[in-house]
Order: sequence, then C-alpha cells, then structure tokens
Amino acid sequence: TATTMCSLDEPEKRIDPVVVQNYENYEFKHTFKYNKNKLSVDKGDLRKFVRQIKKDLKDGRQSITINIYSSASKVPTQTFGTNEKLAQVRAENMKYDLINHFKKKLADKVNVVIVSSKVDGPEYSEDAGNKHKYEPYQFVELKTE
Repeated sequence: TATTMCSLDEPEKRIDPVVVQNYENYEFKHTFKYNKNKLSVDKGDLRKFVRQIKKDLKDGRQSITINIYSSASKVPTQTFGTNEKLAQVRAENMKYDLINHFKKKLADKVNVVIVSSKVDGPEYSEDAGNKHKYEPYQFVELKTE
C-alpha cells in the first residue's frame, strides 16, 4: 500500500491523499477423479478462493478476471464421447458456477474466461486404474489477474 499527499501554495487548494493498493492474484487447482467434472463453490478450497475475491472487491478492488484452464487425461471416456469434450465440460461447468456465484452483487466486477481446455498426459496403455499416472492431467485450474 502506498499513500501520497500534495499541498499547493494556495491554502484553499488541497489535494486529498490517494491510496494505491496492489492486490494479490490467486490460484486454485483441483484434480478430478475419472470422468468427474463438477465442483461446488460453497465447499473446500474453492470456497476459500471465491471468498478472497469477494473480500478484495469489498475492500476496493475495481475488477478481477478469473482465467480457467482445464484438462482431461488420455484415458478414453465413453460418457463424454471424447476427452476433448470432457475437458471442455470441466471448463464450462466451472465458468457457469463462478458466474452464477458472483451474479447477484458482483457480476459487473468479475470477468470469467476459459483460456484453455486440453487433453494431456501420457498415452493410455490399458491401465486406467493407474491413478498416479493419469490423475495429474484431470484438472481445472483458476488464476486471477
């Protein structure tokens, strides 16, 4: 936080102090189990993430952008047809939930953007039960700016 004050030679002319505050940017990442694609903004670390954003906006932050990055592993999915579709659903669900969460009072200050949805990770080798191999690539990640 920085504060500055300036006075002119004329006594009637005074410039009020201006407080400049830099706000922290936040990150959140959730790793999904196979074919899972939805989170609740009212639970766990995602709840903490949105609470911090609300606090900053209440404290004077003018606006915030939440960037969404999502991924699906290369383990085939029949439920979604393609892994690209699963990654896209994860991103869209997160965007919808965040917009819904902020829509009442803060919609004009919160911008939610899907930056990427991709399929990533090691090639599938008929070992879907190998969670340590594939789960790191089944995620949704949020970054503010």
